[in-house]
Amino acid sequence: MRVTLGRLEDSEKLASAETKEDKSEGEADVVSSAAVLGMHMAALDDELRERFEISADVNGVVVTEVDEDSPASTKGVTAGDVIVEIAQATVSTPKEALDRLEELKGQGRRNALLMLASKNGELRFVTLRMD
Repeated sequence: MRVTLGRLEDSEKLASAETKEDKSEGEADVVSSAAVLGMHMAALDDELRERFEISADVNGVVVTEVDEDSPASTKGVTAGDVIVEIAQATVSTPKEALDRLEELKGQGRRNALLMLASKNGELRFVTLRMD
């Protein structure tokens, strides 16, 4: 029997992020924010660009908060980092990021390779364990 252990707070945050969807008739569900792997993510807009002082030429999904002792925290991900790609696929919304991570899990991958941009656009790669 396989058992997955985790902290209840993380599961509740992920579940609440998945229910924060703006629904309108005839359109696909839009997730405005999400929490996964200890990162709280949001769509990059003008308000968040100003708040985190993110350069105008940086695009992706902004990390708004990182949980202490999470996989993201141990790898040096900080609030204000922007996720540009996950496993060489560009992401521009929290929903795309969640979908990409689920796709990787479905493929049996245990790690996700993220390309992160700093506030001024410097790129770096971070590998996060997904189990």
